[in-house]
Amino acid sequence: MRYFVVVVFAVLSLSLAAAPPRGTPSTGNQTLVGKAATIKIKRIELEEVPLDSVFHMLRLVIKKDDPEKRGINIVTMGLDKIDKSITLTLSDISALDAIRAICASAGLQYKFERYAVVIQPKPPKKKK
Repeated sequence: MRYFVVVVFAVLSLSLAAAPPRGTPSTGNQTLVGKAATIKIKRIELEEVPLDSVFHMLRLVIKKDDPEKRGINIVTMGLDKIDKSITLTLSDISALDAIRAICASAGLQYKFERYAVVIQPKPPKKKK
């Protein structure tokens, strides 16, 4: 019995030591962020494009300009409820910076998850 408890404690200690601390990006996030930073978009031009269509177009451009021709997954949540159009032209920019620029201009937030970038409206500011 004593031997069993020591082995279980040792296994638990090793598994906890191997896990990244909470709030630390996982390897999947870092890999996706790195990939988005290395894909260079030659040019994307949007004129009065509805917000829910912007990221569909961005996916296509990223896939076309990705040396591996795989692109990155972009998941949008709640954009169909926002009645907004985007006009912008970006040239020689990383996919990461394009996502940042589009989100900043539209008042959106983005988060790199393990296998996709999740785009959604910013939560309303809390009233004090």
